[in-house]
Amino acid sequence: MAILARLGVVRHAFCVRTFDRRVLINHADGTFYDRDLASLEAIEQLYPKIRSVYNSDHTMIAKRKHPQAALYKLS
Repeated sequence: MAILARLGVVRHAFCVRTFDRRVLINHADGTFYDRDLASLEAIEQLYPKIRSVYNSDHTMIAKRKHPQAALYKLS
């Protein structure tokens, strides 16, 4: 399984889910918007917190089981 790096998340993600159950929408410029908190978060701060990555069809394209694990692409 391949690892999905920060740039891959920015390029392929429509939204991401974090370990604290937040859902953030990709702005395609390296920032993600949290609708519940009405705030922006940069990929540099967000990447370690990402649990799963979804595309525009809401299909999971990458995930990790715990924060210390790598973010792996799904086939």
